Order: sequence, then structure tokens, then C-alpha cells
Amino acid sequence: MRVTRLNDRLKMPADLFRLGDQEVRVLKRISADGVWERKMRFACLAPMAVAVWALSGLWLPILWLPVYFTVLQMNARLTEGLPPTVAGRRMALLAVALLADSLLFFAAVVYIAHQPDLLFQGLALFMLSGYMLNATTEHSEAPLLVAVDIVAVAVALVGITVVLSPALGIGGTAVLGVGAAILWLYFTLSVINTMQARRRLRTSLGALSESKVVETVGRLTGGLARDFGGHMTAVLGNLELAMHADDPKAQRVLLHEAHDSAQAAAELTTQLVAFSGRAHLRPVAVDLVTFLEEIRPRMRRLLPATVALEIEPYSTARMVFVDRRQLETVMAELVENARDAVGTSGSVRLVTRDLQRDEPLKRPGRVALPPGRYIRLEVIDTGSGIPESLLQQVHEPFFTTKRAVRAPGLGLSMAKGFAEQSGGALLIHSVPDEGTEITMLFPVHVHNRP
Repeated sequence: MRVTRLNDRLKMPADLFRLGDQEVRVLKRISADGVWERKMRFACLAPMAVAVWALSGLWLPILWLPVYFTVLQMNARLTEGLPPTVAGRRMALLAVALLADSLLFFAAVVYIAHQPDLLFQGLALFMLSGYMLNATTEHSEAPLLVAVDIVAVAVALVGITVVLSPALGIGGTAVLGVGAAILWLYFTLSVINTMQARRRLRTSLGALSESKVVETVGRLTGGLARDFGGHMTAVLGNLELAMHADDPKAQRVLLHEAHDSAQAAAELTTQLVAFSGRAHLRPVAVDLVTFLEEIRPRMRRLLPATVALEIEPYSTARMVFVDRRQLETVMAELVENARDAVGTSGSVRLVTRDLQRDEPLKRPGRVALPPGRYIRLEVIDTGSGIPESLLQQVHEPFFTTKRAVRAPGLGLSMAKGFAEQSGGALLIHSVPDEGTEITMLFPVHVHNRP
């Protein structure tokens, strides 16, 4: 039973004679991420080789250094050029190439360990330890690299035992051999356990992500069914009443209400397309300062008389290239959200500011926003705010932090999709009991005249 369990633990979880697309991508990522590590390795090994030469007159480490790093660079190029799947002769060539640079590294370890001075044997131990640590961290992502490391470490331990055996005698060699075997076994179990733990973690994260997608899709379809069904019920109900109404004036009122409900349903589908980031936009050059003044009357009607509306154009840049009609719809949604948060007293501010980014803006799950000149279009309210634990969810469709104000919709998710499709981004900052700041970033139009 124990032998069976050990065999199960030692079994590689991937087919070592064929690499699929995922395994190839992992190898390429490890190679790309290892550029800095290879530079650091050279920075450590080069002074060591010079020190060995200066202390002992041994010139072989100096000659070994460029050969080893040339092989490393060749293997990096080989890995970068791999096709989506690797098998047959290409697989054999890759395995031999990867094993070659490991064995070349351990050739230096064994050579240094063979020197009689205790200092050199300590250096050999440090080099062996460094390789094993690297194998249990970076290389444990890829089964092929794990297999190569297990073989290379075994060869190195055997080589060190052999070159030290004349000075140790039979008894000392036996003790060293047993110690080397135990070290190799623990290293093998450690690197395989690390690889399996990383796979379990990746699987768990994938399941969590899938669960999140299912939850979002469920909320989206449920919200659409509720809102669209409500609008259609109003349309059909008003049409049915209009058909049986004798008073022409009452008929016109009912038909007008049916028209409004149908228009609301159409607007819902428009918002859904904007949320997906695939709306058919008709961008034009828009002066944001003039635009805010033009939509002021509509935004004012959305707010209670007791809530102040302020427009604050602080940006020196004014022009952006966006779909004006869609931007007005998004602003109305954001102001309605601010109204629900503020209640019957407070203020809503529409602000423009300049933003110069010298570095890319990283966005989870999105391509980074490139450096450049942007305009911040902000909707700031003095409402109840959003708890930090919910900030990552508020731009999901039909998600709401309100319980009894109005049905949740696609407001923030639509704004996010519109901003990103327009070449910008949506940012949210909120402090509970102090207010919320929704910011849309738009690139400054190239023909802007401050």
C-alpha cells in the first residue's frame, strides 16, 4: 500500500511525451518571466568565477561562463518559438536542450566540489541549493521542467558523491551516498507536491471565476427578464385598455403610455449593448464644458429641488471624441444613481479635470490604458457611499446597494462599457456616509484647442 501511494505521488500529472497548448504557454511564460532571474544569475556567477580564478588559478569556470549562458539564451529562443503543440522529435529536442543547460550548470558544481579547498565545496553547495530552490518555485509550473530538474539533480548528487569518495573512504562515501539519496527523494517529493498544489490552486481559481460568471449571467438574465417583462406588460395592458376605450382622449393617453413603455424597453436593449462594449457608436468631437451646460436642464429635472446641481469645469482641455447621444444617456444614468444615493438633501457635482498619465493604467481583466493626456468627467455625490467590500461589484449588471429605491439596472455597467469602448476607463471611489465619485476617463481629442 505504501509503495502504491509513493508511486502515485511520483507520477507526473501531464504526458511528458507531448505538450498541449496550455503546457506550451506555461513554458513560454516561465521563459519570459525568467529574463530578470537569468540576469541576476549571471551577476552572481560571473564574480564567483572570477574569484575562483583569482584564488586558485582555475581558468575553466571563466571559460564555462559564456558557454553556459549562451546555451541558456538558445533554450529561451527555442522555447519562445514553440508551436501550440509539441510532440515527436521536437519534443525530444526540447527535452534534451533543457536537460543540457541543467547538466552544464551541474558540471560546474561537480567541478568546483572536486577541488580540495573547503571553500570551493561550500560554493558548490550554494550553487546546488540555488538550483533546487529555483526548481521548487518557478519551474514547478511545468511538468517537463520538473522532470528535467529531478533528473539533473540526481546526476549532480551522484557526481558530487563520486568526486568526493576518494577523500572519504568507503564508510564516508556510503554515508554521503545515503544522504544524497534522501536529499534527492525529499527534493523530488517537494517539487512534485508544489506542482500539484499550484494545479489545485489554479483549478480552484478557475472554478471560482466560473462561478462568478454564472452569478453575473444569472443576475443579468433575471434583471432583463424582470425589467423587459414589466415594460411589455405595461405596453400590452395599455393597448388592451385603449382598444376598449370609447373616449378618444383616454385612448391617446393610453397609447402614449404604451409608447413610453415600449421606448423604455428599447432603451434597455441599447443599454445592454453598451454594457457589452459593442454598441454601434457614432463618435464626434464634443466640447465637454459646453456639453455639460447643454444637458444641465435635463439633469436638473432628474433631481429633487432640494438637491443642488453644480457644474465645475476645471479642465484646460475640453474636446473628446465620443458618441454624444450615448454620453448623454450615460450621464443621465449616473445622475439618477447619485439621486438615489443622496435622497432629499445634498448635492451632485459634474466636474471635468485634466489628467496626464506617464505610465499605463492597469485594469483587471482588461488591456492597460496607455499613457497620454485624458479628461476626467466626474459625477460626485454627497450620498450614503458604497462599502469597500462592494466596490468591485457595483459595475456588474443589475447589481445594487439600494434595497427599496428603484429596480437595479445597467447604469454603471453601461457607463463602464461605453467609457472603455470610447478608449477610456471607468473609475469608482466611494467612502461610506460621505459620498461617491464616478469618473469616466476619455482621451483628449487630437484636434483639441485648450
